[in-house]
Amino acid sequence: MKTLFIVLLSLLLARAEISNRNSGVYKAEEEYRANQSSLLRSLLDKCDPFITPVHNSSSRIQLMVVYGLISITGLNAQEQTLQTLSYLQVAWQDNLFRWNSDGNINDYFNVPSKLIWTPPIIVANAVEDTLAENMINGVSKISSDGEIYVAPLLRSKTTCRVDISRFPFDTQICEIRLGSTSSEVQICALSDDLTIFEPSNEWELLNLTSKPISLYEQEKRGGFVRFVLRRRWFFYLIKSVIPSYALSFINAFVFLLPAESGERMTMSISSFLSYAVYVTYIHESLPSNSDTNCYFLVYLCAMMVICACIILVSVFSLKLYEKAKEEKVPNWMTRLLSGKNSKAIDPSEKSQVVSTLAVSIEISKRFDKCCFFLFFTITLVTTVALSILYRT
Repeated sequence: MKTLFIVLLSLLLARAEISNRNSGVYKAEEEYRANQSSLLRSLLDKCDPFITPVHNSSSRIQLMVVYGLISITGLNAQEQTLQTLSYLQVAWQDNLFRWNSDGNINDYFNVPSKLIWTPPIIVANAVEDTLAENMINGVSKISSDGEIYVAPLLRSKTTCRVDISRFPFDTQICEIRLGSTSSEVQICALSDDLTIFEPSNEWELLNLTSKPISLYEQEKRGGFVRFVLRRRWFFYLIKSVIPSYALSFINAFVFLLPAESGERMTMSISSFLSYAVYVTYIHESLPSNSDTNCYFLVYLCAMMVICACIILVSVFSLKLYEKAKEEKVPNWMTRLLSGKNSKAIDPSEKSQVVSTLAVSIEISKRFDKCCFFLFFTITLVTTVALSILYRT
């Protein structure tokens, strides 16, 4: 019994000691929270979200900005706009938010941005953006040394001048211009960050540079972020360029088809319609108004003109073939197409027309061969010229 009494007494004493310890911890936590709440209320009472925290009219708020690119969502050549998803890391000093941090006071607070003053940063060349809304509705981190930090998400659509002359092997340079609507705010430092950048499936990011710019009497109130983008051209090479080149050279082979096959005009018109479809497809992907001309579009238009000429010459060639079977071919055409072998073809040098059916058909075939080499050479020269323009 005595042993049992001692054990029960020990348990009661241990329980009382644990209860006293927990009570002390709870009191310390309540005191810590009360101190935190009291300090935060006193800091926010001194702050007016509508007044810039400067000492006098000549002082400026110096902003340190980091532009972080997340993804490039699109570059619309017709609208001349660049769409990006990014974030800004903005930091500045506010001496009203200073306190001595020790063991009982935290060294930072996270507060809603709408309760404090935030810099009025804008995207100067934006068509659409969410910067102002996300800046106010975000969360700011206030440190004990007076530094305030906010990182709003930015979905923006900005203007970008698109040069389509080298489409689809083009490189575009676009900018996002950051500024402030207040003369009391300056961007003194601007850098970029690609830590969480996700590459686009259409555009390759070659370079990203950022720099503050001087405006209004050499004061740095803004900055720009410059993108150098190169189009991923392999898709367009397979879908547009190679088929167009193939159709260009196929056009000339129309004259190698026998005239009696009856398929020469069908092939010519089919090639012409194919080019019309490609020109429509390329034109839809280009801006409707542009100061530069797309080399590839000019090439397709030139090939359409050549294809139309091939159709007209094919009509003349078929007419010549039918005339050779029924009537006579003029002697001047015989001499022009025969060259040095004119005596082997002409049965009579004195006659002005050739009456032999075999000779007339041979003249028609030679005319087709000359047309083939002529249009094939024109197509080859035009294609090589386009390739040289892309390389320069």
